[in-house]
Amino acid sequence: MSMVKYILKRLLMLIPVMVGISLFIYLVLSLAPGDPARMILGMDALPEDIEALREELGLNKPLLIRYGLYMWDALHGDFGTSWYQRFDVASEFFHRLPNTFWLAFIANAFSIIIGIPVGIIAAVRHNKPADYVVTFFSLLLCSAPGFWLGMLAQLLFCIRLGWLPSSGVGSFAHFILPALTMGGGIIAINMRTTRTWLLDSIRSDYVRTARAKGAREGRVIVHHAMRNSMLPVITGLGMNFAACMAGTAVTETVFAIPGIGSFITTGVKTKDIPIVLCSVIIIALMVGLVNLIVDIIYAVVDPRVKLGS
Repeated sequence: MSMVKYILKRLLMLIPVMVGISLFIYLVLSLAPGDPARMILGMDALPEDIEALREELGLNKPLLIRYGLYMWDALHGDFGTSWYQRFDVASEFFHRLPNTFWLAFIANAFSIIIGIPVGIIAAVRHNKPADYVVTFFSLLLCSAPGFWLGMLAQLLFCIRLGWLPSSGVGSFAHFILPALTMGGGIIAINMRTTRTWLLDSIRSDYVRTARAKGAREGRVIVHHAMRNSMLPVITGLGMNFAACMAGTAVTETVFAIPGIGSFITTGVKTKDIPIVLCSVIIIALMVGLVNLIVDIIYAVVDPRVKLGS
């Protein structure tokens, strides 16, 4: 029962968070220089045409009233129509969502499959050649810009070797290079986080006690050290997935993927408020749900964590 109360409490806490985020974005876009009506019609448009479009878009109403009307419609599932291209914003968002979701999901899967085992190896082989190699590559991946990695990967694996497609979507192969490019930094973070916290656990008294009792080294690492060092890693996994969902613009641009990142970028450039607000509200909701799932996983990994408290 306490678990159900905790989940309901966290879901209710999402409401003020999303209101605050959406209000901040709305104010920033609305107060930024430039008149959307003039931008849509062009600099040569007649004043009466501009005023008519402002009336149609509701731009002549007070700022907070416009925000309140938009949020009221959003609560009923109506996220508005694009001011420039006149398509339904929610339909276009959900049409693009699978591309961004799979890109973020595969990138995080690579970070788990590669980053965590390699970080464990670095911790177990502390101050040995394997540890130095892992540290070097983690620093290299953290320092390399995503667009640079993406273009190098295209030159090598697409143009030179011809192993993978260079752009677009359509199959799993199209997502491999973009996911590795976007996940490069996440892989490095998982390596370093896993190595740091596992080293801390390995040096603890309870691990030395388990070794003194004659437990095998593999059992000591898996059942004692790793179990107590995974909570920070799990925290990072939830945050990394949220960051991927909200930060795919560079990768989607390099690999010509029609996803949410490029969708939001277009909306910001043109001050198309319905596009940006729809994307921000739904992504904020998804991030909140991911963090809730991470907190629930805490209780499974470490029974000492009481969600109710």
